[in-house]
Amino acid sequence: MIKARNLSKSYGPVTALHQASFEIGPSEIVGFLGPNGAGKSTTMKILTGFIAPTAGQAWIANQPVDDPSESFRRHIGYLPETAPLYPEMSVYEFLLFVCRIRQIASTARKSALERASERCGLNDVLNKSIGALSKGYRQRVGLAQAIIHEPSVLILDEPTSGLDPNQVEDIRHLVRQYGQKNTVLFSSHILAEVDAVATRILVIDQGRIVADDAPHALTAQFGHSRYILSVTGVSPDVFLNWVCQQNGVRHCQSIKTGPNDVRVLLSLQDTSIAATLTRSVIDQNWDLQELSREKADLETVFRSLTGGPK
Repeated sequence: MIKARNLSKSYGPVTALHQASFEIGPSEIVGFLGPNGAGKSTTMKILTGFIAPTAGQAWIANQPVDDPSESFRRHIGYLPETAPLYPEMSVYEFLLFVCRIRQIASTARKSALERASERCGLNDVLNKSIGALSKGYRQRVGLAQAIIHEPSVLILDEPTSGLDPNQVEDIRHLVRQYGQKNTVLFSSHILAEVDAVATRILVIDQGRIVADDAPHALTAQFGHSRYILSVTGVSPDVFLNWVCQQNGVRHCQSIKTGPNDVRVLLSLQDTSIAATLTRSVIDQNWDLQELSREKADLETVFRSLTGGPK
């Protein structure tokens, strides 16, 4: 339902997006991860037709985004990071306005409005001014305008930004439900949220797609080389200096130390290094207490892919 081929976007000498390619099918909920300025919002704005790419093409529901007729728009719902709301309108007035600009038939507007209001938990505030609502409720109104026309593709830019834990769970529930039959692409800085909702993850860094896989596959890929090593009979400084110089040790970090014991987190080039390291510790006449593989999480994946500390 979403297809991107070699999308690029430059602003003068600055390249915000470089040859991004991916496809997202029906019933997929894809989390879009990346540092600030990595190109997430730029990609979403291209997919929704708000800006044109410098190069490359995009399709929504098999309709080209650069088609002058803009026929793709009827298939898409979009919530940008700042919800496009009119604070002087009531919730009901605003959603009715959206029905009109979405060209929903007059006979179907009432049911469309009621359905979106029910899904987003807005029934109790329909007659309230949008300007008088809390941020959580304004975000719900933004979601309601994005789904009121039942789009087959839903694109959400930081949909839970600034919300409290209860509001976040409400949005997660809505995204899960909507993604059962439709395509959802959402960006977030909250890794636990992506892990809880997404069936697949795209990671972008410096304008380039650097990973595209299921959450469990990514954590398995980046967790195989991380180990916890615990040793006694040696001062922490001596051991850290020694272990960081061993062949195949890419990174070492002290977790816990005592006068003659140390526990470290290691990143190894491959799993075979663990056996070599075990023999080397024993050859040094130190007491090996533990050498175990650490289970990776999305934070580990994110840091590994985007240049953060490993």
